[in-house]
Amino acid sequence: MSSGVGGSLSRRSADGPVTVLAQFVARQGRGAAVRDALLGVVAAARAESGNLRYDLHQLKTNPGGFYALATWTDQGALDAHLASPPMRSIMAEQAAGTSSPRPC
Repeated sequence: MSSGVGGSLSRRSADGPVTVLAQFVARQGRGAAVRDALLGVVAAARAESGNLRYDLHQLKTNPGGFYALATWTDQGALDAHLASPPMRSIMAEQAAGTSSPRPC
């Protein structure tokens, strides 16, 4: 994704859970801003219909590196999450604060 979100892996299933692993890598000097933006999405995502899990992890070896691990009931729930105002906001913030996409 050109939004600054690192590579993501997802298992797509029309009738079952979908799990996504997304990597975020902050540009030099932007780690705290990226962390704050990501933390701002966690509670909202957990409250969304169809969310089964949403966890954010910060790398100990790189304080500007983050992974989000999320599971949704189905592809429709994930699509709704990606179109939600908190996610549109984080995508804009990530475009300014993360490096180019990286595979997980």
